[in-house]
Amino acid sequence: MNVEHKRYYELDWLRVLAFFLLILFHAGMAFNTWGWHIKNTEQSEWLTDLMYFPHQWRIPLLYLISGAGIWFSLNSRGIVRFIKERATRLLLPLIFGILVVVPPQIYVQRLTEGMTLSYWQFYPRFFDGIYPEGNFSWHHLWFVVYLVASIIVLLPLFSWIRQKNSQGRLNWLYRITCHPYGIHLLAVPIVAADWFLSPIFPPTDQYLIGDWTRFSVLTMILLIGFLFCSNQKYWRVLLDSRRTFLVTGIGLFAIRYLVLFNILEVPDSGLINYLYDFINVGSSWMIILAVLGYGRCYLTFSNRFLTYCNEAVYPFYILHQTVTLIAVYFLVPLTWHWFTKFALVTVSTVVVTWGIYHYLIRPYNPTRFVFGLKLQKSDSKLPKKVCET
Repeated sequence: MNVEHKRYYELDWLRVLAFFLLILFHAGMAFNTWGWHIKNTEQSEWLTDLMYFPHQWRIPLLYLISGAGIWFSLNSRGIVRFIKERATRLLLPLIFGILVVVPPQIYVQRLTEGMTLSYWQFYPRFFDGIYPEGNFSWHHLWFVVYLVASIIVLLPLFSWIRQKNSQGRLNWLYRITCHPYGIHLLAVPIVAADWFLSPIFPPTDQYLIGDWTRFSVLTMILLIGFLFCSNQKYWRVLLDSRRTFLVTGIGLFAIRYLVLFNILEVPDSGLINYLYDFINVGSSWMIILAVLGYGRCYLTFSNRFLTYCNEAVYPFYILHQTVTLIAVYFLVPLTWHWFTKFALVTVSTVVVTWGIYHYLIRPYNPTRFVFGLKLQKSDSKLPKKVCET
């Protein structure tokens, strides 16, 4: 394997930027026309149209980056240490998030539906049934649930790929896919899953059980992220072909928009539906490759801002939707224009979440621990090293 054992700062930048898009996305969910926990009376069609584009590739990009992070994590530690590190970094914050961070989201939604209980009266009812009929949910933390499940499924394969005696066995794959055209063969299983699984397992609301199409696709993307870091030639392809990937991705997305908004009328037939699914997957795939290529071109550096943000991004992710929904709860009853409320929700989410992170989580080991951060040594300042994933 042609591997460089160095940090890919472009992945850190892209991870931070993708999570910032997540903050904007969830702030916008109250004001677009899609269903969500709390909705503003006035809803914007053009905001919905605008959100559609990043919505198709943001989560797959984060999954691919997570796969790359697993490569580097396994490169610096054995399987046992990797499992312990992932349990501490993923499972503990997930449990804490479900028990502490998510319940206020359910609570404010129930208030909008007419419930009059105080929060402490409501909390025992959080465990009454599965959301939305009941109250128990992992809400936005579904990403961590799916990621943990994907890692469990792929861990034996990850371990095998890391073994030295497996390197020669993968040369055939590298010869075929480390190429501007061959790289797209890695997406063939994703297209196949979308074609053959989605009719049997239509996407659900991130419940995992029964959501096997989404889970299968994301698991394959996690593996692709791992493979990309196993051979430097992939990154040469991403860098050299980034413009082609971008233009092709935008072109395919243009077709999607034309069909979505009935500008381009297509007959409803099995073959056309398969072709449209192919365009759906292909457009997202091309954009992800382009983003990685441009990241490799322009973002291969680090600074103090990236170091700070890369550590902050996971606590931000865990906390932000609770802050967003509380802000939405107080702002949607006002008669202001929806964009004013959207801007205030966004700013409130960033400022309040940052304040909680910077003043209550970052300085103290107990809170760092439950939010999945590395502990500070008592005789040192805050860690300056960028987080591994």
